[in-house]
Amino acid sequence: MVFGERLRKLREGKYTQEELAEKMNVHNITISKWENGAQYPHSNRISELAQILGTTPAYLLGDTDNPDNNANLSKAQYEMPPEVKNVGKTLVYERNGERLELPPTEESYAIFREIARMIAGREIAGAVTA
Repeated sequence: MVFGERLRKLREGKYTQEELAEKMNVHNITISKWENGAQYPHSNRISELAQILGTTPAYLLGDTDNPDNNANLSKAQYEMPPEVKNVGKTLVYERNGERLELPPTEESYAIFREIARMIAGREIAGAVTA
């Protein structure tokens, strides 16, 4: 539950749950659920949270332990691939006729981030060898 712990730690130094909820245009119960791991925000919300809290998406997601610097991480390492859609209460990955559906949990986002890394790695390797 790295995401929730880091979110709470950063928020407590700057905002109440109500204040952060107002900035994010969500209900304060949503912030509480994110912090407790009951829900997980969509990737665009993670980027927004990082900006408001003065950190990086990579830090919030546990991809780095440095809250101030993501210079060594490419954008593809912490954003969802374009094939991932948030459909109601389900994350859906579709590519080349393959489909994977998971609930929006920290674990499923980790799976989708790994998919994004693999795709980015193949695309970079393809560009280098081409």
